[in-house]
Amino acid sequence: MAFNAIASVTFAVYLITLSPTVNSFDSGEIIAGAYSLGIIHAPGYPLYLTLGYLATHLPLGNPALNMNLLNAAFGSLAIAMLFLCCFKVTNDLTSSAFAALLAGFSNLYWDISVVTEVHTFNALLISIVVYRLICFQAAPGDKNLNWLAFAYGMSLAHHIGVILLSPFLLFVVLRAKYFRFTLKNIVRVALIFFIPFLVYLYIPIRSIANPQVDYVRDYFQRDLTSLQGIFWMVSGKMFSQEIFGKTLLEGFVTFFDLLTFLWMNYFGVGIVLAIYGLWALAKEKFDLAVFTGGGSLFVLWFFANYNVIDNSQMIIPALVLTTLPVAFGLSSVLSKASSTLNNLSSLHLLSMGGILLLFFIFVNRPLVDRSQDWAAYRFATQVLEEVPPDSFIVSQWTAATPLLYVQVVEQRRPDVEIFDRGLFVLGERDRLGTNDPSIMRLLVARINEELLKRPAYITENDYGLNDFFCIVPEGSIYRIHPTGVSRRDCMDDFAE
Repeated sequence: MAFNAIASVTFAVYLITLSPTVNSFDSGEIIAGAYSLGIIHAPGYPLYLTLGYLATHLPLGNPALNMNLLNAAFGSLAIAMLFLCCFKVTNDLTSSAFAALLAGFSNLYWDISVVTEVHTFNALLISIVVYRLICFQAAPGDKNLNWLAFAYGMSLAHHIGVILLSPFLLFVVLRAKYFRFTLKNIVRVALIFFIPFLVYLYIPIRSIANPQVDYVRDYFQRDLTSLQGIFWMVSGKMFSQEIFGKTLLEGFVTFFDLLTFLWMNYFGVGIVLAIYGLWALAKEKFDLAVFTGGGSLFVLWFFANYNVIDNSQMIIPALVLTTLPVAFGLSSVLSKASSTLNNLSSLHLLSMGGILLLFFIFVNRPLVDRSQDWAAYRFATQVLEEVPPDSFIVSQWTAATPLLYVQVVEQRRPDVEIFDRGLFVLGERDRLGTNDPSIMRLLVARINEELLKRPAYITENDYGLNDFFCIVPEGSIYRIHPTGVSRRDCMDDFAE
């Protein structure tokens, strides 16, 4: 009953603020990849794309809206699962519901629940892992260990970042009481754990099918039908140079930035409760405290050193894991308060909790409301309407993915080539094995090659390319003039 209520409340709020169409960043890439059963950035997210394929072809709304709805459903189910986890540990309905809803209506979590992203499905799978771990702790045995292994395998098969939790998960499992680890048990558990990775057969199968969206075919010289190519994809080596790509000082600064960000998402209150909850949890369930606390800090530290601009979204596992200590801390505080203040009834507690949650919703809604966010879609459609036939459009991730969505899903302007310069750089860097300065020259050579054949445009005035081309505003974007045109003539044309 409570599970359904929490899932329904969060889904209803997400629905009110849901994006009606495609957005920037990964949104367009994922929707286009799901719609075409394509191959997107590592590790490929095959299960998510397969579910997305079903969603994008439902006759409910436009494919982007359907995918956003699916993402909101995953988000609300994850929060309901977190409630179950908290309740199983605290046996306190009020504290468990408050902690789960506090996470669900945090700025970070709410924001990724109303657009298409991989993180809410990740949150759902991690919350199932936490639930199965709690069950295993309560009753160590073959059945619960099997379920835990399968749940963790599913989670890791979706998002490689979940591997960060493995040391803490093993710590809990290996310390389990009254459970014998035999060779037979280890082999069985290993087989169950690896079953979910069969979803990665999607990679070679779809690579052979030559789908419309295939980032590896277009930008990387890798054979995804080989074991080596599949491992390259699944292990995320596409982004290997970003891993610990910051200096030690930069990593520390970003780590504290992420801690501050998490603090702000909980309005300060949640982190205080989490710290107190970890201390209280450690006295009763030490292993669980190590898993939630250690796992959260490890996730924060890793992504603080991951050199990408959207690493703040990737700390969702830390938000999920800290929800349990928040609930335990709140339950402990309320228990002590009730014994001290005899007149503090359950109705008073529910009222105060409800008022606080309404306050969180009131504050965060303007920050996350995407219900009128058509900016990325309008920009993409306008660009594709303006450029002449057979144009070459140079773009960068945030602008490239909505263009990809309009071209693939809405089947507009198949004559135009959308060239993601960021993926080109990643592909050349992967081929060379280093971030060589010559990659810029290769990019320039590629654009010059296209300029000999057709008109070329760029979605933003890239000052790094101004040394090689004359880039002039034209319509919604910029026209790239060949290096053979003198800068003076080019700027004179612009002035006219």
